[in-house]
Amino acid sequence: MNDLNEMESKFYCDLAHQYGSPVLDIACGTGRMTIPLAERGYDMTGFDITPEMLEAAKQKALDRGVSVHWIQADMRQLELGRKYMPSSSFRYKSSRASYTSP
Repeated sequence: MNDLNEMESKFYCDLAHQYGSPVLDIACGTGRMTIPLAERGYDMTGFDITPEMLEAAKQKALDRGVSVHWIQADMRQLELGRKYMPSSSFRYKSSRASYTSP
């Protein structure tokens, strides 16, 4: 179900390792990036405006046995009461096309 490919997985894991937890995935959708990082031990928060997408993400996380903090809200009114590194959301920090493995 829309899992990350090997290159994407390495890209996001390298960024998570570089910036550390907690990680905020804005517009997380069904958790395509959020859940694999949670499986690797990162403290993840998935944030999306669409309840149906979050329900699918919650079920996917439950099926995989991982814990993720899910928030359904409009990112224009983002008030989380928790500090995240500026790398969140990863996909807006850098493009996969410009990423190269060390």
